[in-house]
Amino acid sequence: MTEQEARELIERLFGVIDGARFDELGQVFAQEAVYERPGYAPLRGLERIGEFYRHERIIGAGQHHVAAVTYSAAGDATWWR
Repeated sequence: MTEQEARELIERLFGVIDGARFDELGQVFAQEAVYERPGYAPLRGLERIGEFYRHERIIGAGQHHVAAVTYSAAGDATWWR
């Protein structure tokens, strides 16, 4: 994956989340994904991530704005507001 592809994936991820299109989470998370968020235990697996966004997410509305994405073979990092 290139840095540009990583940025496009992150932007798609936030588009799915911001648009509450949770049936599309499988397009941005693998079945075995582990999603780590501050203040929460790791969300393990696509089903658990979907449950979180459908039933537990505290924020009712909003929109992410991607400021920067860096990518390396070891992982990626994203800054948003």
